[in-house]
Amino acid sequence: MNISLKFPKLPSSLEELEEVLLGVRSIEDKKKFFHPPTPLKLSPSEVGIDAKGIQKALARLLKAKESREQIVVYGDYDADGICASAIVWQTLNSLGFKVMPYIPSRQKHGYGLSRGALEEVIEKFHPSVIVTVDNGIVAHEEIEWLAEQGVEVILTDHHQLEKNKAGDSIEPKAVAIVHSTKLCGATVAWMLMRELVAKLKEDEDLVVKQLDLCGIATIADQVPLQDANRSFAFHGLEQLRQTTRPGLLELYDLAKVELEKITEQTVGFIISPRINAMGRMAHGLDALRLLCTGSRRQARQIAKNLESVNQERKNLTYELMEKAVEMAKEQAEESIIVVHHDDFHEGVIGLVAGRLMEKFYKPAVVIGTAKNEKGDGNVAKASVRSVEGVHITEFLRQIKKDLLSLGGHPLAAGFSLERDMVAEVKEKIQKLAKEQIDSVLLQDKMVVDCELPHDLVTLEAAKLVETLKPFGKKNTQPVFLIKDLKLEHVRQIGKENMHLMLFVKPSSDSSEQIPVLMWRHGFRAPEIESHPSINLVCMLDINTWREKTNLQLVAKKIGFD
Repeated sequence: MNISLKFPKLPSSLEELEEVLLGVRSIEDKKKFFHPPTPLKLSPSEVGIDAKGIQKALARLLKAKESREQIVVYGDYDADGICASAIVWQTLNSLGFKVMPYIPSRQKHGYGLSRGALEEVIEKFHPSVIVTVDNGIVAHEEIEWLAEQGVEVILTDHHQLEKNKAGDSIEPKAVAIVHSTKLCGATVAWMLMRELVAKLKEDEDLVVKQLDLCGIATIADQVPLQDANRSFAFHGLEQLRQTTRPGLLELYDLAKVELEKITEQTVGFIISPRINAMGRMAHGLDALRLLCTGSRRQARQIAKNLESVNQERKNLTYELMEKAVEMAKEQAEESIIVVHHDDFHEGVIGLVAGRLMEKFYKPAVVIGTAKNEKGDGNVAKASVRSVEGVHITEFLRQIKKDLLSLGGHPLAAGFSLERDMVAEVKEKIQKLAKEQIDSVLLQDKMVVDCELPHDLVTLEAAKLVETLKPFGKKNTQPVFLIKDLKLEHVRQIGKENMHLMLFVKPSSDSSEQIPVLMWRHGFRAPEIESHPSINLVCMLDINTWREKTNLQLVAKKIGFD
């Protein structure tokens, strides 16, 4: 097993194990980590927001309220953008602003402030102010065009600023910019709404009730779950467990989610995929309606639609993934995978890119051709996912002149280009990758927090691990190496015997058998059962069944001496 230990020594007690887990996560303020402050207490400077930008935004919003100007909240079609749109629209609406939400269509308009979408906004709503959420920071030309139409922009976003040739950041010419790369788009927008509520001396409960959406967005957008993001995730999950939002309650009901048991996994695997599915396969506006409706009956109808569309998304992702993997296998010598097919649906290319990156441990670019109403098109759209250490947005900016648009984060990006340029861009990207990406960054090492001695393979240690939740980027669920476990029993479980269930003992004189689950590895049962002892790279988990709580291990790798 190719393993990298974050901490080289074996902890000897639960207290030492806690110190190890905090240390490898660079957690210095233990009290703040275990008891994250409410986001109500976070200052703009703590989260990387310029207070001057907030003051300019507040001044323009208050002017619009006083003169009854039409405001449009211009969002995005992913879970972060949908939640951000709901937060701002509901808050402004509750405060008496004249405001309407707008979500662009992924298929028709593409990402961000596109000219086509803005023309539609102006024709439909005639706004004098547009508030962007989760987008806009690179829309220089579009914001200048809006100014020519007499529309001012309050920009809230968390994406990377563009840079000039000298390496200096360039800000769009918006009337106000509320921006931070430390947060997700929804929480940047929430910070502005919090300040607006305070400025108007309104009840802060208006924004406290929006923390459920902050929790969804923070977890769904996979921002680092430390410091302010941990506060938003922690308190957001608490709000999700007590939400009265009809749309979420209906979604919970359909997905058989128990309110009190909601965790970051509920958000990551149940809530956010259903919200995202609408933007990928249909229209994100329906997901926004789900979050904002006050009608339980309407919420039920929308939630059923989300469920259906999400299943369609799953089926399509599986189908396209098979094609993409076959193409990727032909690029074994490349430092970046680039696959293109006209039939790759732009709604799921991001999911496919993520899975290719995980499977081959290389940055992955998946390109599909955007179709117009006639079913053809000459614009290709790409979604990109990267590995740690490769800032993919900065990397792609080297070929920006060959692209129609580009935006993103260090580990994820998206771009569009003329379809005729796909082959040329692929060649350039792969040439640059071979020259610039260190092969060490492309080695799939299993990173382990520490080796765990047998006397700490206990339910108490698993409960300690639970206190580190919510898990996510920069606070991943702890992974341990446990050596020389005595193998007692092996069997295959699940549909078509897909999964693996083992029973192990920490030592030969132990009476307790500990269950070990390994997903999608049922085929290894004959190989594993021939070994008397095994080494595990695994996570400690707590299984509760019929009011009885036990330790179980979830294996990531199984090896032998």
